[in-house]
Amino acid sequence: MKTNKSNSFLLWIIVGVLFAICLAVFVWQSWFVTAPTTKIPATAQHKTQAPPMAQPVASSEPITTASEPKTTQPTKNLVDDSVLKQPVPENPSLAKEEVSKLEDIQKQLKHQEATLKAQHSDSDKLIRLKQEEIKLLEQQLAEQQKAQ
Repeated sequence: MKTNKSNSFLLWIIVGVLFAICLAVFVWQSWFVTAPTTKIPATAQHKTQAPPMAQPVASSEPITTASEPKTTQPTKNLVDDSVLKQPVPENPSLAKEEVSKLEDIQKQLKHQEATLKAQHSDSDKLIRLKQEEIKLLEQQLAEQQKAQ
């Protein structure tokens, strides 16, 4: 009897220690890993910042559901307009670097556009298949109701 009690107590101690370890890892992950380690100055950040993710182009009227009230949202540009107004660097190597960065951004935007188009076509196919599935299920339900 005593060994059974001590085994149960030992099991609870092990479970408690494992829970504490998991909790400590979670706290460490949420507080220390996700916090930015270094701060980049605003001028350096502008030049080294990755291009923004492509956002769908907003139509003249935003799409809303029946439960959402209509709100007007300003359209977001994929590229900041200030980039167009910046002076061209005097140094040819800097100019080439800027051109290569812009070409890379353009390639990324084209890739994102292709990905979004593929996702859109896949979602259209999925919608069609779901509609067919619903029709088949409705037919099966009607047949079951007739059989009863």
